[in-house]
Amino acid sequence: MTIVSDNTQTRRQREHIRHKHDILMAAEAVFVEKGYNGATIADIAQRSEFSVGSIYNFFSGKADLCRSVMLRIAQERVDDARALIRTGFPSEEEAFRAIIRAWISHHARHGAFLHMMMEHMHTHQQRPSEEVKKLLDEYRDLIRAFFAKGIESGFLRPCTADCLLIAYEGICHSFVFQMERQRKKSLEETGEALQTTLMTLFVVGKE
Repeated sequence: MTIVSDNTQTRRQREHIRHKHDILMAAEAVFVEKGYNGATIADIAQRSEFSVGSIYNFFSGKADLCRSVMLRIAQERVDDARALIRTGFPSEEEAFRAIIRAWISHHARHGAFLHMMMEHMHTHQQRPSEEVKKLLDEYRDLIRAFFAKGIESGFLRPCTADCLLIAYEGICHSFVFQMERQRKKSLEETGEALQTTLMTLFVVGKE
């Protein structure tokens, strides 16, 4: 994907990007509130303060909108991971904690939508688009590389990076799901508890 820098974008291009972003944000909120089947273009238009006709200038319909929301969420996850990997943290532990916090933050922003879509796709035997799968694979590659480096340095327990990645994703999803079901902890408390759990399980000397 070619990204045009802010310095070379025209006012029309900037407005187009901003309007598309606003519509996608509204669509995500409406899908969470009403579910895929219950949401309508009219609902999304009302939430985004655009006309129905304007929505169709950006997207071909509800399915296209939903795919675009998923693509934006997946791209955001990749962008977050890239930024963290490039950051020069003082220690591997601080870097790992930042990666965990980013996962929690992303879940807080988009977890409800992703949960709704997982149920919808399971019911209708659908799968994510190839674009979304490619981005998710890129995200996993970034985290896998971090784990591989940590294993090599002795920071993480001796294992394969693939095994750590599978365990990491499974623990994150299961942990947050159980915490949300119990409704006993705030998001911040859940994040701290998840960090403690993963550090204990993954990091050498944290038993």
